Amino acid sequence: MKLFYKLLEYFKVKGQEQEVWRQMCSSYSNYHDSLKKKWFKPYGEATEEAQANVPPGLKKDDWNCLVDLWSKQDYQMFVEVFGPERHGRVCGYGAGVTSTKLWGSSSSRMYDLEK
Repeated sequence: MKLFYKLLEYFKVKGQEQEVWRQMCSSYSNYHDSLKKKWFKPYGEATEEAQANVPPGLKKDDWNCLVDLWSKQDYQMFVEVFGPERHGRVCGYGAGVTSTKLWGSSSSRMYDLEK
């Protein structure tokens, strides 16, 4: 949250907090997904090997935490029930709910910015 407030203050985006938050979440999600695809999935069940190969720019403790999360039974069950994360889908809101339905389209948000 500290980073969020620093960004709002630095870029002076008063009234656009929701859009900034959405962009930050989207960027984090994309980064998270790319780490999992490139650095975790190739090792399959061999979590110790995955933990030994820390991605560049990531602290070993942080990487170990992610590997532990992705390999936990609870996480696996969640993915089985809800399916894998998909771009543009919002988990926990029911079938067919997209980010556009919740927050509007990017073109309508751009129109609001231009007003």
